[in-house]
Amino acid sequence: MPSYSSKDIERLAKGCGYHELEVSSRDQGRMVSYRHNQKCGGVRINVYTTTGTVATCLDHPRVGKGQMFRRNMTYADLQDIFSNPRVHKDVGYHRLADGTKQDCHRMQRLSCYEFNFADEDTLDQFVSDEFPISENFDSISLGYDCFFILQSDGSFMFSSGIPKGLHNKLWGRQTWLPKPELVKIGKRSCQSYFVQFADGSMEWNDVPDELDDLLDEPDKLVDILALGEDDEYYVKFDDGSEDWSLPVALSNLLNGRNGTRRGNQGIAGVSNISLGFDGNYAVKFTDGGIKSWSDIPGYSEKFDKVLGKVGVKYVELGVRNDFVIIG
Repeated sequence: MPSYSSKDIERLAKGCGYHELEVSSRDQGRMVSYRHNQKCGGVRINVYTTTGTVATCLDHPRVGKGQMFRRNMTYADLQDIFSNPRVHKDVGYHRLADGTKQDCHRMQRLSCYEFNFADEDTLDQFVSDEFPISENFDSISLGYDCFFILQSDGSFMFSSGIPKGLHNKLWGRQTWLPKPELVKIGKRSCQSYFVQFADGSMEWNDVPDELDDLLDEPDKLVDILALGEDDEYYVKFDDGSEDWSLPVALSNLLNGRNGTRRGNQGIAGVSNISLGFDGNYAVKFTDGGIKSWSDIPGYSEKFDKVLGKVGVKYVELGVRNDFVIIG
């Protein structure tokens, strides 16, 4: 949870010349909104006080509105943003709840990516102009012959075949509603998914029973989540607590690393995890390092190709032999 209050935000905003905007009754108590008509040609800043997510919306007379979402912002981050709303505009970033800055998911220059899709229709959609992987990319999640791409401005794109509940929640979603900030499609079934919005609200379906109980606990926000096949999952909450049911090799890796971290806080923590079929996994750490294992034909060669060219920044494993590797 943020270490600052709505009163702290009010003092900061008004000190920078902003005026407060009225928010809807639905957002009262969890979001505050401020406007400055001169800074950057006009800007609105929304701060979700329950999550620390900050949305900046810049007015651009020539190109419409430019929007950026950032998770887990500190008070120092707020000072930077209110002072100069364009700060880090071209390289957006999140923080994990422990304050670790995450700028690797918001890549300024996406120069290389490799992929494999068993289903031809899904492949055709992925390589079409309708689903560009660009500098606005935040994350991708693969499901049963489907994919979901989340952008750094809170917008999103998805192929046909995503879980029905997720589709119903997001299709035609009104622009004034909180944007999704974490979306994961599961491999447990074709209807498995999790979504968390900027105001901290969540919805999920067909996740392992243990995870379902954890998500039901009050006053917890999800920082990192992975949904695998059957009962496999990983979750890290905003209070730093972790829980998982993982393939033995990955569980041993995390247990060993956590044991080392207790004696050396300089050891990097988990930044992102992807779970595939048959024990396949990819885990990224907060120092940018990635550990991955997969027996999918062609995966290792494509991973090494991207690694040798520009370095691997993001890996997502899907069902069967599907994967995306981004450099």
